[in-house]
Amino acid sequence: MSDCLIPTGICWWGCGEEALPGSFVKAGHNKTAESGVIMAEYGGVPEFLRAHGFGPRSKNTHQALEEWRAARIAKVLVPAGRVSRDGIDITDERLTAHPDMSRLIDRDRRE
Repeated sequence: MSDCLIPTGICWWGCGEEALPGSFVKAGHNKTAESGVIMAEYGGVPEFLRAHGFGPRSKNTHQALEEWRAARIAKVLVPAGRVSRDGIDITDERLTAHPDMSRLIDRDRRE
C-alpha cells in the first residue's frame, strides 16, 4: 500500500460534497475536519497534544512547528550535498533571510 494520499474528488470531511480538483476537502472544511477528528478521537485539544507528547512540561508545539517549517524550506531550497550540522546549508542567502531559518541558525550558534 502506498503512503501517497490521492484526492478523490469527494470531501474527506464526510459531507459528501465535491472537493475541488487536487483538494481533499471542500473549501472551508479543513478546520471542521481537523477539530472533528480531535474531538472524536481524543476528546479535545489538550488531550490530543498530550497524546503526541506536547505540553507545558513536554515538547513545545510552537518550536516544533518552527523547526518543521525550517526543515521544509531547507528541503526545497538547498541543493543536495551542501548541508550543515542539522542538514541545512546556512551559507545559502535565501535560507538565512527567512525568519524561521534565522532563528534556528542563531540557536545553533549559541549552542
